Amino acid sequence: MSPLVSAVVPFCGVEGYIRDCLDSIRRQTLGDFEVILVDDGSADRSGQVAAEVCATDPRFRIVRQERSGPGPARNLGIRHASGRYLMFVDSDDLLAPRAFEQLATSLEESGSDFAGANVWRLGLQRGLETSWAHREPFAERLQRTGIREVPLLMRDRMVWNKLWRRSFWDDHGFTFPAMLFEDYPVAIRAHLEARAVDLLPDPVYVWRERPSGDSISQQGDRVHNVRDRVTAAVTVLDLVDGHGDDELRELVHSHFVDVDLREVLGSLVAAGPADRTEMRPLAADLAERIDPDRIALAVPDLRRAYAALRTGDLEQALAIARYRAGDRTPEVVTAAGKTPRPLPVRAARKGLTAVRRALPSRPRQARLADLIVLPDAFHYRLTLPLPKPLALVATAQATVGPVRPAVKTSTLPGGIQLDVTVDTADLARLTGTTPLRITIQAGPLSWTGGVPVAEDQLHGVRRAGYWLQAVIRDGALAFSRVRRVPVIDRLDLDDGMIRVHTVHSTGTVVVDRPWPTPAVETPVVDHVARVAVDALLADDPADDPVGRAATRRVLFRREGATEAEPVMLSGPGIATVAGDRRLRLHRDDDGHAVLTHRILDAAVGAEGAVRADGGR
Repeated sequence: MSPLVSAVVPFCGVEGYIRDCLDSIRRQTLGDFEVILVDDGSADRSGQVAAEVCATDPRFRIVRQERSGPGPARNLGIRHASGRYLMFVDSDDLLAPRAFEQLATSLEESGSDFAGANVWRLGLQRGLETSWAHREPFAERLQRTGIREVPLLMRDRMVWNKLWRRSFWDDHGFTFPAMLFEDYPVAIRAHLEARAVDLLPDPVYVWRERPSGDSISQQGDRVHNVRDRVTAAVTVLDLVDGHGDDELRELVHSHFVDVDLREVLGSLVAAGPADRTEMRPLAADLAERIDPDRIALAVPDLRRAYAALRTGDLEQALAIARYRAGDRTPEVVTAAGKTPRPLPVRAARKGLTAVRRALPSRPRQARLADLIVLPDAFHYRLTLPLPKPLALVATAQATVGPVRPAVKTSTLPGGIQLDVTVDTADLARLTGTTPLRITIQAGPLSWTGGVPVAEDQLHGVRRAGYWLQAVIRDGALAFSRVRRVPVIDRLDLDDGMIRVHTVHSTGTVVVDRPWPTPAVETPVVDHVARVAVDALLADDPADDPVGRAATRRVLFRREGATEAEPVMLSGPGIATVAGDRRLRLHRDDDGHAVLTHRILDAAVGAEGAVRADGGR
């Protein structure tokens, strides 16, 4: 019997990544799948690792070919696939555990030609974050839509965050070209030819950034890389100009200035003289193919670089590229058409210069040392390190928008202490979200900044008909008011059971889960909902295959209501360990109750993490 899903995984030279990739596929919540591993002439231990997985799981099998590249390798895998749906996975990437289930469930419901979903980008420096290219196109769950209704899908230039209906793939004769950047011509053509597409907001795929030169898409200083990038771009522009509307054409032409032209210029900057000679006409070809009347959405600097290439002024185009990369040498600044920054003016007074030298290079930040929450006021004790000469003359002022909280200043060894009192009646008159700002005046110097705060330090009270909540904005303390909000007053944990105390005598506490998994719902009886820890963890794998963590919204549905709403947590959170997972019920940056759980062995120093959170 044919499986529901066929995953095609080409591999070559990925011995350090492929096991993690295949393990993420084995952890799928939908088990009706096969995996076609295509050995594209790998010379390292990748083939051995793949064979080991195949020996222990009959759903995995290997086919082999001489080194031909990822496009032909995918084509070979497709010929061996027998599932109703196709998925492509790069062997250095990862899948979220519900990837097959979410995509296949959507297609079974909708009958669309393919389904695509949001993507995580795993950067070398920035860690795991939502891919900028996918964040907006996949912001909400939609079925039977398409690129003409969601034009920003033109950014969706990869094939691996999608599940493809095999009949759609075959009927349209899709194949991958034998080149790099083989995804985009296939993906954009599929978007243009599909009758209906499903979009899912949950990230299902982890797109890994690898060290420079280790990944095909990052080998940007090679001539063949630039040649294939330009070939793919021209193919896509031909498709869009022939089958897209004016809005889509402008988006795509501008996108190629912002992304591909930028990358080609970066390759030219990094190339040696011989390679640059070969790349120069390729850059000119790309600039010539992009329509100058359709690039109004591109970044201004890159529009200028594009115009320079169109007129044959490669040196100015390269100067702009170098300037954007951080080169501020005078010749580059001048060639890029920028105005040099003036040198900083030195302090005229010797005493002021001496004081500035005594100060640290980074601005000091106030630290929240203690807080007292009362119905009528929030009391904060802040400490701020300062050199003794400044601490002795320092004065302080606090503001929350137009509100001027009372501040008492006193000196400490190594700094000052501020006791700040914020009247909650004043907060009840504010709208929106307003930060607490502290201004320190010390002689001729002044400093203004926020108060860094952690989520376990957030708090809230009811006053004047509103719920007044401390929140985190840009890492600092701020306040917002909510007219009508359910509140959890207290959490208790005893023998694997969490008791959730609410201000409501009846209703339902709802712990949300990713679609299509049902939420965990617990009735409130006499102001208390009793939730078993095991029930919160059962059948709920971690969404994040890197950190092996999951975050779930805690909601409240009022008696007789059909929709659940976010709920505030006014008291301390809790933490516990159950089996191989650590569970926390705590606040997010807005003070809303959230539940997180994490595989213990996935965190560095898991025991230390438990102590750090302290179960608050």
